Amino acid sequence: MTPQEPTKRIRTTGLVIAVYGARAAVGVTTVATSLARAFRSLGSEHVALVELDARAVRARSASPTGDVPAGVTDAERFEIPALNAALVRQTDGVWRVAMMRPRTPAMGDAKSVIVALDAIRARFPVSVVELEHQVNERTLAAFDTADRIVIVTEGSVPTLRGTQRVLRLCRRLNYPDEKMCVVVNRSDAPGSLAVADISVALKREVFWKIGEADAFDLAGFAERLLVE
Repeated sequence: MTPQEPTKRIRTTGLVIAVYGARAAVGVTTVATSLARAFRSLGSEHVALVELDARAVRARSASPTGDVPAGVTDAERFEIPALNAALVRQTDGVWRVAMMRPRTPAMGDAKSVIVALDAIRARFPVSVVELEHQVNERTLAAFDTADRIVIVTEGSVPTLRGTQRVLRLCRRLNYPDEKMCVVVNRSDAPGSLAVADISVALKREVFWKIGEADAFDLAGFAERLLVE
C-alpha cells in the first residue's frame, strides 16, 4: 500500500500570528522562528517571519549587515509597504526581514504597522510576527491586526505578573478568547511552576507548553493553530 500524503491544512487566506512576551529573554525569538519553520514543514510554500522589534531587525535579518543581499531577484523579495524593509526568501523557504536603507529606521508608527501587515497577509498564506516586549502603539496595532496572539511566558513569578497585565489589557480590548494563545516556554526548567499552577495564576487555559527537548520542534503547535 502507498501511504497517503499528510493533509495540508494551510489556510488559503493570509493568517497572521503575533508572538509576544511581556518580558525580555522569555524565548520570543526562538518560538517565532521555530513556528515559522514548522508551518513550512506542514506544507506552506511561503511563510513570512516579520520582526517588528526594531532592535532585532539588524541582528537577525536576511544578511549579516541587515541589508537586502546583492543579486536577489524580484521573485525572491517582497518590499513591505510603509516600512523601510523587505522580506527576502531564505534557503529554508522562510521569508525574513532585510533593511532597504541601512541608515534609516525600519519601524514606523501604528498606521505603518497596520498597512504593512495587511500587505503581508495578502501576499503570504502564513505570517509569524515577532513583537517587541513593550506595549506601545506598534504592539497594539499588531495585536489588533493579527488573527492569533501567542503570549509567551515562563513559570517564574516576575514573568507571570507581566503576562497577567497583558492578558488584562487584552480583556479590556475585548479580544475573543480564541484569539489569545498562552504558551509556556521552558516548562521543564528548574524552579518553574507547574503548567496547571500557571493556568490557575493566569485564569486561562495554557494553549501549549514547550520543554527543552521540543524547543525547536513546534509542528504540533503550528498544526493546532491552523485547525482550531
